[in-house]
Amino acid sequence: MKLTRLMVMVLATLTVFAGCEVFTLSEDCNAPQDDFTFYSQMLGIDLPDSTRDFRAACSGFMDHQEYRMQFNIAPSDLAALQAGLSGNLTWAENAPLNESQLERLRRLITQRAISQMRAYVLGADSFNNRIVVVDTSDPQVYRVYLYVFITF
Repeated sequence: MKLTRLMVMVLATLTVFAGCEVFTLSEDCNAPQDDFTFYSQMLGIDLPDSTRDFRAACSGFMDHQEYRMQFNIAPSDLAALQAGLSGNLTWAENAPLNESQLERLRRLITQRAISQMRAYVLGADSFNNRIVVVDTSDPQVYRVYLYVFITF
């Protein structure tokens, strides 16, 4: 009887740990560095012509993916960037980020880095599935930090 109880406890423990591991795993996914058509078709993002120094990463599991992108644009293309981001984003200058936004951006940019910007523009949708921080401190080039969460 003790052996049966021990086996049941071990199997139950392994099942719980295995279940937790399945739901916390995150896999890398395809984030092309030079195919802007992919971002237009997959994420509904039309990047401005002046986009340079583009870096992207992606992770996800089963029914969702998170894209994190950083790139530079010409200051004259800020309006083009804003128009090229599908979804209903609310834009504000130097607006504080809430905890949910900071959590989603944590692998892209830190609160400390944002607080050190002399000026920035924040854009986000109501569910924080699209968050963009544009560092406008340098009048020669704007640095863009873009987070996109998608589900299938």
